[in-house]
Amino acid sequence: MLWVDIRYFDICLFSKCIFFDNLIFLQILSEKINDLVKLSQKSSLINLDGESYRRFVKNQPRNFSIVVMLTAADPRRGCSTCSIAATEFKIVADSFRYEHKTDSRLFFALADYDAVSQIFTDLNINSAPTFIRFPPSGTPSPNDNLNIQRMGFSAEVIAKWITKQTDVNIRVFRPPNYTGTLLLALFMCLSCSLIYFKRDSLGFLMNRNVWAFISLNVIFYMISGQVWNHIRGPPLINVEQGGRIVFIYPGSDYQFVAETFIVMALYFVISLSFILIYEIKSIADPTKRKTLAIASLLMFTLGLSFLIHVFRRKYQGYPYTFLIR
Repeated sequence: MLWVDIRYFDICLFSKCIFFDNLIFLQILSEKINDLVKLSQKSSLINLDGESYRRFVKNQPRNFSIVVMLTAADPRRGCSTCSIAATEFKIVADSFRYEHKTDSRLFFALADYDAVSQIFTDLNINSAPTFIRFPPSGTPSPNDNLNIQRMGFSAEVIAKWITKQTDVNIRVFRPPNYTGTLLLALFMCLSCSLIYFKRDSLGFLMNRNVWAFISLNVIFYMISGQVWNHIRGPPLINVEQGGRIVFIYPGSDYQFVAETFIVMALYFVISLSFILIYEIKSIADPTKRKTLAIASLLMFTLGLSFLIHVFRRKYQGYPYTFLIR
């Protein structure tokens, strides 16, 4: 009888231990989620340090996903794409918080190498930027690491990857970029002003050269990436933390507004060189013909050289050069 009482006592004690363990587990989890929600309401992107990394990311309990971007923002680290990737990541985090203000299934965090190098060591990562999703339980799988070399790191790509891994739908809301709108408004104002002041002589509208000029500008606008700018809303330029201004993004998965205008100008120079060569036949003076031919050749050569140089900046494995490396 005594043996039965002892077993009953052991079972009760074991049950109470499990109950209190679960109670402590739920309390810790609740405090962790509450703190994460408060931090994400202040800023959709939580900046991690050593303590917050261990508490929110590394240690259990955790019943939520947290997507962490590993970066190296210090200019001495030489990560030219980190600031751009951080901007895209912030757009995703802001978009998620815009629609899910109190959602506790998913959080976004930023871990800088100089602030929390431990995460780089724990995950055996030696490059940045890197995007990793920490699942509710266990450690990240290979699919929880975004392959930016193959897919890029635009906000749309990151959002699609997160949706695939977490089943949490994210609609990307980009901040408006008014550069294209302002340029279009300026063009329309100039066109309307020209028509107004020339209203008594609108014969130029029948001039094929005018329409050829307009058509070329539309073509240059389309093939230089302006439509992509309108859809994605990239920044005009990128200013690195050291103050260095970057006009051309060094990769094929992203672009700045400035580089599209550079490409448009180069297309214009190359096309103009062909037009001038065509017009040489209508010039009777041999000296002028020779001068125009040399000028056209120089325009074509320099325009093509700079265009290939820009192409090499975008596709850094491209092996060919022409005058300019």
